[in-house]
Amino acid sequence: MQTSVVRRSIGFSTARFAAVPKVDDEERQPSEKVVGLVDAIAGLTLQEVADLNTALKKRLNISEVSYAAPSAAASVAAAAAPEEEAADEPKEEAKKIQTEFTVTMTAFDAKQKIKVIKAIKANMPDMNLVSAKKFVEDLPKVLRQDVDKEEAEKVMEIFKAEGATVEMK
Repeated sequence: MQTSVVRRSIGFSTARFAAVPKVDDEERQPSEKVVGLVDAIAGLTLQEVADLNTALKKRLNISEVSYAAPSAAASVAAAAAPEEEAADEPKEEAKKIQTEFTVTMTAFDAKQKIKVIKAIKANMPDMNLVSAKKFVEDLPKVLRQDVDKEEAEKVMEIFKAEGATVEMK
């Protein structure tokens, strides 16, 4: 049986010590290796960056960091202090402007049921004739959710013309 002896010599490269922060306030220039890494990472897609993040966390054994929410008592105390100062000034209420609307079908004219089903099928994505019929039979249902006012009004006009009762909220 042969035994082999492995010998290693320890050599110190000046490149390893270049990464040590300098004491004075001079701005450090990154090495060419770091500049190359920055250029390579900057050229990645979002999915590739996410994969890189996951791989580095696994390789370096980094766990997810969760931040604790501030205590309820601290937030109540902080909220109460400005309220006391503002008590002398008249309160101005901010007007909320609704920018997103939900269009809901609540009913339809029984004589116009076929037209309403066809309108549902034509105006709702991924809706076939059978699912449109089930949709109409299970009212009230949402036609569009979180749309701007113009689109909501357009959808309302389409369905009202076919004999449906539609609400915008």
